[in-house]
Amino acid sequence: MMRHVVQFSGGIGSWAAAQRVAAEHGTDRLTLLFADTLVEDDDLYRFNRDATAQLGVDLTVVCDGRTPFEVFADVRFLGNARIAPCSYWLKQKPCRDWLTAHADLRTTIVYVGIDWSEKRRIPGIQRGWAPWGVRFPMVEPPSGQRQWLHHLRTHPDRFLRAEHEESRLRAELGDVAILKRRRHGVTRPLPLAELRRHAQAA
Repeated sequence: MMRHVVQFSGGIGSWAAAQRVAAEHGTDRLTLLFADTLVEDDDLYRFNRDATAQLGVDLTVVCDGRTPFEVFADVRFLGNARIAPCSYWLKQKPCRDWLTAHADLRTTIVYVGIDWSEKRRIPGIQRGWAPWGVRFPMVEPPSGQRQWLHHLRTHPDRFLRAEHEESRLRAELGDVAILKRRRHGVTRPLPLAELRRHAQAA
């Protein structure tokens, strides 16, 4: 039985990826893996609590125990926009260590929440997580709508909870959405509420 591990950052991309993975595979074998740098905004921790409660999945937290500036001091290098040693020590390594200790390489898939506009990053991310297999749910907009319509039919309560959380994020972040719709060469966000209304009107 496959284990599905979402690299959960607390951003909308990883949250949306988790929603898609849950819609397709359920939550029984879903892990939301969060690397705590100890300096995140209080609202991110609040969002993580709300998001995991909505999914019904406990957050799995890994932590190096140092802050970014403590890492800079230890490696004697001040991170910048091009090179960030804290990302390796505080995020990548703790997550890889958890995978090595808790997940079977043969039956585990890692999910990363980049979207279609960041496809150029895929090869580097795949190399970085090798030998673990990596998937990118947000890079697949067509299958996403089908999955969510199936989720609406089979688990309407979960769909409505996700719709509520997305609406709350939209109020904070602007015109963003889990799904996108392309018409006449123009791509725009497709909120879950709009998808539901169209499906129920059909």
